[in-house]
Amino acid sequence: LFQFRIDPETRAAQADLKAMLIKQYNDLGKPNWSEITVAIVFVCMIILWVTKDFSGTPGWEIIFEENYISDGTVAILCGVLPLILPNANPLNKDWKYEPIIGWNDLAKHMPWGALILLGAGLTVASAFQVS
Repeated sequence: LFQFRIDPETRAAQADLKAMLIKQYNDLGKPNWSEITVAIVFVCMIILWVTKDFSGTPGWEIIFEENYISDGTVAILCGVLPLILPNANPLNKDWKYEPIIGWNDLAKHMPWGALILLGAGLTVASAFQVS
């Protein structure tokens, strides 16, 4: 229905870009155990967020007391799981437990200043609402 005319330079650039993206995709290789585990945790987090409450119709949150579980609770749970779950398949013969991310790596690379600033801002906002 519609025809777009593309000049030869743009067509060549698009072909080069496509070739580069295909090469990078092929260089990635198969996902390893820890990447699959993190993807599963992420999908579970989204499912838990979506199914917690259906706009007035209760979801799985009715299992707990009212206002006991929030979206933040789900996020914290899923954020802690990579500190616990193994980074390799435990069914392998030479398996040795090591978490997906160790606490030392997290402590070294975490932007603690931003986290403390966010926490302080939320605390001050909560204090203003209460008073």
